[in-house]
Amino acid sequence: MSLRPSFVYVFLVVLILGCQHGTDQEKQNRPLDYWVFRSVLDGNVRMVTLALSDKVWASYHTATGSLYKAWKGSVYFDGAVYTTAHGPQPITIGNSYLEHTHTQPWFLLKGQDTVVTAFQYKGHRIKSGKVSLMYALEAKDLATPVRIYEEVDAIVTESGQPVFQRTFSTENVPEGMKVCLKTTIASIVDESNIDTDGMLQISSKEEVKKDEITSLLINGVLELKSNAQTRFHLTLLQTPTIENKNSVSTEEEDEEEEGTIPEGLALIARSDCKTCHNKTRQTIGPSYTAIAQKYDNTPENISLLTQKVKKGGSGVWGSQAMTPHADLPEDDIQKMVGYILSLDAGSEEKIDGTKATSLITLSPPSEIKESDMLPGSVVSIYTIPANAQKIPTIQNNPKPRFAGVLPKFDNITGGDFKQLDDNFLLHGTGYLKIDQDGTYSFHIWSDDGSKLFINDQLVIDNDGPHGVEYGEVSIAMKKGYYPFRLEYFQGGGGKFLSFNWKKPGDKDFASVF
Repeated sequence: MSLRPSFVYVFLVVLILGCQHGTDQEKQNRPLDYWVFRSVLDGNVRMVTLALSDKVWASYHTATGSLYKAWKGSVYFDGAVYTTAHGPQPITIGNSYLEHTHTQPWFLLKGQDTVVTAFQYKGHRIKSGKVSLMYALEAKDLATPVRIYEEVDAIVTESGQPVFQRTFSTENVPEGMKVCLKTTIASIVDESNIDTDGMLQISSKEEVKKDEITSLLINGVLELKSNAQTRFHLTLLQTPTIENKNSVSTEEEDEEEEGTIPEGLALIARSDCKTCHNKTRQTIGPSYTAIAQKYDNTPENISLLTQKVKKGGSGVWGSQAMTPHADLPEDDIQKMVGYILSLDAGSEEKIDGTKATSLITLSPPSEIKESDMLPGSVVSIYTIPANAQKIPTIQNNPKPRFAGVLPKFDNITGGDFKQLDDNFLLHGTGYLKIDQDGTYSFHIWSDDGSKLFINDQLVIDNDGPHGVEYGEVSIAMKKGYYPFRLEYFQGGGGKFLSFNWKKPGDKDFASVF
């Protein structure tokens, strides 16, 4: 997911609970949702991570208010909270512009004397598309704690250089006191790349060479303006200068060098996918490896799952609904799905077996008249006995529970069945219009069983109680109209039905109607 500079994602990294922060009204006033991951260790939030743009992420220690690092890349959410991997998690992906070594960066000065203070992290707030971290400094002689609001943002110059913007506002600073911040500056070419209206006192400065590029590494103290706003903006090199020593690996994977992270994985790391999924364990939704084991890594499956991600819905893996992602570019979703389906590369057997493609030949019945037809298919729903193991035969023409005309069978999930829960049978009948001679491929995806008849001939048998599986057939067809009958039964658990075809010359499968 490409993050635009005006969009901010916030992650509080902890070990127990994930939730979305803010009221419904606040969410409506934002340009997008801001996902907050609250993982708590010993009762304390340890880190807050901000996805500021495609070029800049930043992470802060909440115990001290110290900037941990600012980097180019993303975050790999793995580890004990998310998967079975061990070690410090999550892991940053990409090299750093800045890495701070100051464990206690905030302090107060009274004259020339340092005041003993206690730091408190007060959370964050989001206003007008920008995030502010909120701090308090307490001291023995202070009647009211000093308040500090650090607004964090990033933009890109016309020449492509990222600008890491930190803007501080202070409140309740007594006369004669000053608020100071120890800071580290890196990945800049010259001191002119520092834009501040505060007072910066440089304590050390050295040149750093990386790939024949010389940059500056500066340490110093920034004195903020009292009860006012202080600007502290850094125009950085396009290429970060500090190598990421973390390695993105799991117990099953070898270490991956910087630059070899799959694009699909990087896009997943920037999205909200980790709120419901992780790589190896089921949480709200299925694990990525379970999805890879269920579906073959084919263009057809990538296309199908891309639409599923875009449209959302429920019923494929149970009753839990997946949020639609209509805002994600379809090309990005395809890369994400492609990465997920690649996770079981080399696996000898799928969890759910699929049917081999077969080729048969059919001709249209001669008695069908176009003038007798209407758009869509006639659908009838019947109640069936509980614990059905296959599609039952309808006898004695019983009255259907529901009947009507359905425009298409396009990724119908649990919520689309409305009042239908479990133990029902669906019959859909209609005609396929074949516009040109050629070979047509058909898919039926269903949970539970399904069958497809064309010209009263069974061409796909995907029957039985199972999760989402597909049956496939290729048919050499002449131009004309073909009667079809689609049968589907739902026993218990998830519900899903999709009827798709690929016409001659088409690249992807699409809904039949």
